[in-house]
Amino acid sequence: MKQLKVNNTAKIIVAVVYNKFVWLMRNKNQTKVELAEIYYIRGDNELTYFYLILANGTLEVVCDNNGLCHWIKELDPALFWNPHQSYLVNIDYIDKYSSEHFFSNKYGTVKGAGGNFILKKLSDTEITRVPISRGHYPAIKKKMGN
Repeated sequence: MKQLKVNNTAKIIVAVVYNKFVWLMRNKNQTKVELAEIYYIRGDNELTYFYLILANGTLEVVCDNNGLCHWIKELDPALFWNPHQSYLVNIDYIDKYSSEHFFSNKYGTVKGAGGNFILKKLSDTEITRVPISRGHYPAIKKKMGN
């Protein structure tokens, strides 16, 4: 077991990573989340949003107050790729690579100077694209075997 962060005031474990799951706060309760349930992770300042796949194929978003850099260090880079400073993506859900530099999603027009990953489509979602930044592209290209 590996402790990641402890709230010094309340001495409450915020998140713990195991080989196959993480503990996240959901509705004020610590909940075990299997790594296979994590579709992708998006960082926004000091918050991290986990996009989780539920049993019925829909997405649930869980907010964690550890920054994305925390999760980049803690999650296995063989399972979660970091194509952009704001994203981690579960490689099991990458469908294909696209060299398009601009695309639109629910956050607006996004520039991925290194292209983008198109994730496997879920039953109730539009196509999900994750940008690849110019700086992260060489490492991603190497991981893709190109």
